[in-house]
Amino acid sequence: MKKISLLLTTLLITTVLVNAQPPQFDPEEMIKMQVERLTEACSLTKDQVPKVEAIVRESSKKMMEMFEGGPGGDFAEMREKMQKVQEEQTKKMKEILDDEQDKKYDKFLEEQRERMRQMGGGFGG
Repeated sequence: MKKISLLLTTLLITTVLVNAQPPQFDPEEMIKMQVERLTEACSLTKDQVPKVEAIVRESSKKMMEMFEGGPGGDFAEMREKMQKVQEEQTKKMKEILDDEQDKKYDKFLEEQRERMRQMGGGFGG
């Protein structure tokens, strides 16, 4: 009886510990999700989707390079660099969007900023 109880306790602890691990960050999945959100939010055409994916991929790559050294450093400088990447992405997006999509994109960005504010500020603060 003690062995079964010990086994069940060990199994329960292992299950809790495994489930408590934070999910792994998958950059490809994040890019895919971002493109899907933009496709829906901006009513992208089939021709625009690969162009948007390339823009998002490039921006994501630049952002990931900023974090390769790990946490630390000057947060104001980091925020400034991230804002520049976002501005570049926005400029490139506006080159491929029509007027109606551009308005939707602006709304999408404002909603993203509001989410960041609600989550505690982030870099966009």
